[in-house]
Amino acid sequence: MSERKRIKKSLEVMTQNAVTLSAEATEKIKQALKRYAGSGVRIRARPNERGMVSFSLDVEDEARPDDLVLEDKGVTLFVDPSST
Repeated sequence: MSERKRIKKSLEVMTQNAVTLSAEATEKIKQALKRYAGSGVRIRARPNERGMVSFSLDVEDEARPDDLVLEDKGVTLFVDPSST
């Protein structure tokens, strides 16, 4: 296994329980996935100009090759690799 794949696998194990959706968030995401015909939600975390972290969520059809893919309460989450 390549070093990159080992690191990605380690991140998957470490972050598997790091993202937990509330029941309300789960329902709203499932509604958005139906409305926009997506298979999951992309999560991005980026530093902003104030030194804080800004988050964004987008409906996506599929994971990108380097994404960390998590699942919680039947919702698939695609975590942008630069956010881990």
